[in-house]
Amino acid sequence: MPDTSSHIRLISFDLDGTLTTPEFVDAVWRVGVPEHYAAKHGVRLAEARELVAHLYDCMGDDELNWYDLPFWVKYLKLDVPAEKLIAEYENLIALFPDVTATLSSLQQRHDLIIISNANRMFLDREVAVTGIEKYFKKIFSATSDFGRVKREEDIYRMVCERMNVSTAEIIHVGDHREFDFEAPQRIGIRAYYLDQSKKETGTHVIHSLDELRDILCRKGSESSL
Repeated sequence: MPDTSSHIRLISFDLDGTLTTPEFVDAVWRVGVPEHYAAKHGVRLAEARELVAHLYDCMGDDELNWYDLPFWVKYLKLDVPAEKLIAEYENLIALFPDVTATLSSLQQRHDLIIISNANRMFLDREVAVTGIEKYFKKIFSATSDFGRVKREEDIYRMVCERMNVSTAEIIHVGDHREFDFEAPQRIGIRAYYLDQSKKETGTHVIHSLDELRDILCRKGSESSL
C-alpha cells in the first residue's frame, strides 16, 4: 500500500453501521414504524411489517424520501410524530467498541468529519447521545444538507470544496460498498470499505476501525522518520 498519509488532511466517516451500531436505526424503521402502522390501521403486526418492508424496498435507498421519517409518518398516516418515534428507541443508540479510541487517536494527526446519508433528525440525535461531536470539525448529512445520497460522487466533491481540501487530501471510511467505497474512489478519494462481517478482503478492505487506526498511525510514524 502506498504511503499517502503524510499529506492526508481530512478523514471522513460514515455514521450508521460505521461509528454507531445498527440497533437504533433498525428499531425505528423495522419495529417502530410497523407497530404504529398496525395500531393505526388495525392490522396484524406481521402483516404491517411485511407491508412496510415492501414499501421501503420498492422505493430504494437511492431516493431521498427513503431516509425521511416525517415523509413515512405522513404517507402511512401514523398517529405519532417522527420526533417521538425516534425518542422511543433512543436508548438503543450506541457506538461500536473501537470507535472512541480510534477517533481520539486519529484526531491528534488529522481533522475528522462525518458524511452520512442519515437525515438530520437521526444524525443529530445519534451524535448528541454518543457525545462524539467533539471529535469532528464538521458533520454533513448528504440528504438534508445537499438533497442527494452518497451514490452521487458530487457529494464528495462538494464536501471537499467546503472543507478546502483536494480529493487527494481526504480519506473516507464506511460500511456501504457503493456509497462509501466506490463513489468516493470514482473521483480519486482514497476510501476504506469497512466489512465487519469479515467476508471480504482486499487492500482497502478493513474489518474494524482498529485496523484503520493501526494503518494510518503506522504510516504516519513511518513518514515522520
